[in-house]
Amino acid sequence: MNKPTSALLLCCAIFFAPPAFATLIINEVDYDQPSTDNAEFIELFNQNTSSINLASYSIDLINGNNGGDSIYDSIVLPSISLSAGGYFVICGDSNNVINCDLEASKSSNLIQNGSPDAIALLLNGSLIDSLSYEGNTALPYTEGSGSGLIDDPAYDFMGLSLFPNGTSSNQNNLDFIFSCTTPGMQNTNQSGNCLQPVITATVPAPASIYLLVPGLLGLARYTRNKKCRTYWA
Repeated sequence: MNKPTSALLLCCAIFFAPPAFATLIINEVDYDQPSTDNAEFIELFNQNTSSINLASYSIDLINGNNGGDSIYDSIVLPSISLSAGGYFVICGDSNNVINCDLEASKSSNLIQNGSPDAIALLLNGSLIDSLSYEGNTALPYTEGSGSGLIDDPAYDFMGLSLFPNGTSSNQNNLDFIFSCTTPGMQNTNQSGNCLQPVITATVPAPASIYLLVPGLLGLARYTRNKKCRTYWA
């Protein structure tokens, strides 16, 4: 094999190499809703064992028309610390998306509906993760294949979710499923009877104790008083 050919193959191998292991990954997206797209969101997940600062990260939204790769919008992430195992949700309208951490500039029609299109996650301008949906966009924005990944607008509160949660093999149409949306929460594989996501209210453990103790004391007083009234009857 001559040297020019070897150099060309090496160049291509480097250019088409899959993204390196990323601590921050694309975990869920809902880009298409019935009627107006005003509940769109992108969820990121920190799969690292320690917190990371998001200041060096950004999102590029890719128009893959005819297999292209043009950027139609970019979102710069803020300088905040995301804890290990934490979620960061980017949305168009926080009134329609729970757990939204960052509102983008457009309240509706934020994310294109394909086909195909892609979402790219960058660290200091370098691609570390991507999701191509409704087909394959141009390299390097397609990991494996995006064929068959469709956020069907006929079904409300459903989107494309990484499942199992936070687990990626860099194969878009194998890693993501069409399931009920859970912005800012662990992904599910439930694919029917989806309800609008809600934050479940829980009473913190210390508060539970504070409520329990007065209740037990009140019960004790009631029991003691009842016995006294019976004795003197």
